[in-house]
Amino acid sequence: MKRKILLLILAIAIFCCAFSTTAIGADAITATKTTSGVLVDGVPQSFNAYNINGHNYFKLRDIAYILNRTDKQFAVVWNEEQNAIYLTTGQGYTAVGGEMQAVAGGAAKTAALTDSWIYLNSKEVYITAYNINDNNYFKLRDLGGYLDFGVDWDGSADTIKISSTKGYTPEDKAVIGIHTAVYDDETTQQLIDSLPGLAKQGINLLIIEVGYNYQFTSHPELAADYGLSFAGARKLADAAKAADIEVVPEIDCLGHQSWAENTSTLLSVYPQLDETPGKYANNEGIYCRSWCPLNPNVDAIVFDLIDELLNAFEANAFHVGLDEVFIIGDEDCPLCSGKDPGELFAQQVNNLYQHIAVDKGATMYMWSDRLLDGKALGVYSEWEASYNGTCTAIDKIPKDIIMCDWHYGARDDYPSIEYLTDAGFRVLTSSWNDIEATENLVQDTMQNRKTNALVLGHLYTTWGDIANDHLAEWAPMKATIAEIK
Repeated sequence: MKRKILLLILAIAIFCCAFSTTAIGADAITATKTTSGVLVDGVPQSFNAYNINGHNYFKLRDIAYILNRTDKQFAVVWNEEQNAIYLTTGQGYTAVGGEMQAVAGGAAKTAALTDSWIYLNSKEVYITAYNINDNNYFKLRDLGGYLDFGVDWDGSADTIKISSTKGYTPEDKAVIGIHTAVYDDETTQQLIDSLPGLAKQGINLLIIEVGYNYQFTSHPELAADYGLSFAGARKLADAAKAADIEVVPEIDCLGHQSWAENTSTLLSVYPQLDETPGKYANNEGIYCRSWCPLNPNVDAIVFDLIDELLNAFEANAFHVGLDEVFIIGDEDCPLCSGKDPGELFAQQVNNLYQHIAVDKGATMYMWSDRLLDGKALGVYSEWEASYNGTCTAIDKIPKDIIMCDWHYGARDDYPSIEYLTDAGFRVLTSSWNDIEATENLVQDTMQNRKTNALVLGHLYTTWGDIANDHLAEWAPMKATIAEIK
């Protein structure tokens, strides 16, 4: 696809005191005491809440207790044998003791992911929970979205507002992103020059595909001598921060390790990490190479590269690519032969998630196409959806990964949006260069967003069709961005 040509030329509260769950992942991240005030139906309330990765997390039973006997009340039942929490809207809450008890001191706590099943009105839902001192905490906005109570933020008063008299609405500010690539300090400076124009139009997210085009120091053998420098990355990060635009760097992971006859840096330097070592001379007969997801030496190298880019851009999120993976579980791979593609893909996603989200406390983004069941959805091509078995990974990976759902052709309906949000993921739909297709996708996105808090907004991609210093003139963006704002 044309995006690959570009690469040739040049990532609530939780549960509660009465029940605790097993924490997964040995590494913990830091949770700091939430200092913001909280109003419930206009009345000040004291919650034992924490901030994790910039979001407020509350105990589930505290929220159930405070909303009891209102129009937004809900019951909470813990089934220890099933390791499951059952929530039922419209029913009264039965207190178990310990609700709304303040914890003395404001010291930071360690938080680890928890593994309980969660059911809302008998239907399984996917909400990321953290365990802190044997209690489980969920993001307040996640609970508001699923349980349909009002959540607002008053920045001027540093106050969180919870309402039992209105339903949940997404945050006022939709995510509006643009995706591009940088190859060196020159293309980075061009991007810096575009930031004021992008910010003026409403762009608040910038996903930057860096790949191996960086002067890596952790693995100098993989460094691009004339690639992006640390100073260049930091200069862009500072300029984006001044423009109130979040920066998310990206490396294509697993797939897209070659294009045409050129093999990307990782597999050129370490051919033994290839899923198909020694096969496909000059990359003939394949789309793109993949690294072996079970090779124990891959992750250590890639994690070092990710860490360098997170540091250079001072980023709180990372995009791992993972799109268009066609070579996986190859019959000639000594580690992967005969193994289920969905299991292999899920393991790779989970390894990346463990490092980025759990170890580093950053948000993870990925392209969603390998998780879409092409046959079940019935409307997408083999590029936009999976027909090789990777789609079963959708039920085996964490639900707080943000999915970039790309579709470049015009259609009346994009069922993948609901498919992904039904599975529990937050979604950024993603378009390319067709204005009609972009208009249709944006319209469907915003229609879904009216009733679905998991639909975050839209991401424009350019894939080399426009230079970085002219990004603010990207025609599909200019034609549709007003509808998102």
